[in-house]
Amino acid sequence: MLRRDLISTLSLDRAKGFLLRYGRACGYNDGETIERMYNWESKKELILAGPALHTLEGIVTVEPDVLEFDDNKLYMSGFWRYSFEAEEHIQHFGYSEEAVCWILVGYVKGYLEKTYGKEIVIYEKSCTGKGDDYCYFVAQTAEHVEPEHREILHYYQEESLGTELDKMYSQVSTMNKSIIRSNQVQKQLTNLLLEGNTLSCLIDYLSTVLGRSVVIEKSPLNKPLVASFLNAASEKIYQQQLTMSPTDRQIDSFEISANKLSFGRLIIIGSKPITQEEIMIVENSISVLSIHLHTQKTMALSLQKEQSEFFDSLVNSTVDTQSLIQKASQLFTFDIEKSSRIIVIKNVLKENTEGIGILIKDLYPTVDLFIKNSCLVMVLGPFLEKEHPIEKLVEEVRKLIEHNFPQAKFFIGAGRNSNSIDELGKSYLDAFRICDFLDLTYPQKNNAAIFEKINPTIMLFLKTMEPEELFAFCNKILGRLIEFDEKNDANLIQTLRCYLDNNCKVNKTANDLNLSIPGLRYRLEKITSLCDADFKTGSGAFQCQIAIQFYYAVKVINIHRS
Repeated sequence: MLRRDLISTLSLDRAKGFLLRYGRACGYNDGETIERMYNWESKKELILAGPALHTLEGIVTVEPDVLEFDDNKLYMSGFWRYSFEAEEHIQHFGYSEEAVCWILVGYVKGYLEKTYGKEIVIYEKSCTGKGDDYCYFVAQTAEHVEPEHREILHYYQEESLGTELDKMYSQVSTMNKSIIRSNQVQKQLTNLLLEGNTLSCLIDYLSTVLGRSVVIEKSPLNKPLVASFLNAASEKIYQQQLTMSPTDRQIDSFEISANKLSFGRLIIIGSKPITQEEIMIVENSISVLSIHLHTQKTMALSLQKEQSEFFDSLVNSTVDTQSLIQKASQLFTFDIEKSSRIIVIKNVLKENTEGIGILIKDLYPTVDLFIKNSCLVMVLGPFLEKEHPIEKLVEEVRKLIEHNFPQAKFFIGAGRNSNSIDELGKSYLDAFRICDFLDLTYPQKNNAAIFEKINPTIMLFLKTMEPEELFAFCNKILGRLIEFDEKNDANLIQTLRCYLDNNCKVNKTANDLNLSIPGLRYRLEKITSLCDADFKTGSGAFQCQIAIQFYYAVKVINIHRS
């Protein structure tokens, strides 16, 4: 009961110190008494009397295992059987993560220090109190024990139970003040939130209260969302944190989450270690910040849904033009009646979509951006495209994604430039069709294409039929011919294209290709054997023309990508 109440009252660590000192006093007194009572033939006999006495007193059954000593060094080990301490600890508190025979450890220390005459360190290599099969102790002179076992010595510093209780009271009092202060900070943050203040205002207040710099990093990329730096030194520490050693960083990180959703991290930067009171303030503040961030995210998702529905209405013509223009002015920053363009990023790894959106928004703050079916949709107004020509912008976005998401698989499609609300809907459809086209033709690598760079005939076919059908059609007509060219480094497709462009005139084609007539005829015979259409007939020539246009559209995109 004494052990149970000490642990419950003082805490496990303080009770351990109290019981170690109690055991040491018992062992020292027993050693002093028994040494005085008898004339011992040797010091070894006196030392071994300790385990026997401990057993006879009914405290524990001791089985010495090793005893080696001289005038300067001692090593002793042995088994403790039926340790009452281990049994009582398990009964009241369950199995422990550390050895729990503290009175026994203290007793051996006190007895040996009195009978051997030097400072001794005792530790348990195994203990039934933490689930081991048996208790096994080791005793060594302090100067010869390993450093990690010397840490137990601080528990033997003389302190009364009253001192321990005074410390506990002081800690409880300090903790109570910390709780009151952290609640006051949380209440003030809540008031600021309800008054409609921005996230920056909340962070500035928290920074002032803590006297530390504060940064919120946004998930999933952990990029700074808002920051309040007290000085340039703190900002430098934050910027260099990845290259600094942990002891030099002076940074503490806390996750901001609610309902199993992570909204980012709260980074605290200071010149000295963070205190327990400051941790309580931060943890209470996180509940307010998570509400703010959750509200922002909910509003952003709602806006994205409305933006997506707007384009659905635009494409399906379910709302009159004037209503669409009015709706667009509420949902977007660009002027819908001026030049604009749609870019779609089709992300194969859907979990990267939000992170890619954050990157793009950081690079182009004025762009309108929303998510549609795991695709990112960017609306480029005239000013943005003026500052960033479309080819340059697409290339910047491609490099940005590849740098930050090396494993990402994505396709970028830029629709036509539009000057009216009707054309904007067409640009929207163009961008999605181009992405599907790229996904079909280059499924294993990232790619990008712009409406103006794709043959109009191909865009027409993409509009009227599924890309898979167009791809299958081209492969059926020219598949073996393409395979032959790739394997033999030939150029029969170019020969066929030139021949068809010249209305199947042999002389004209031979001159254009700088070939002899027999040489051209040989090539045409080879093409005939590989091509799954009779290009010398009207319908066959038309099919080959379409397949060739598709083939060269793919080639152009590949060249642009390189």
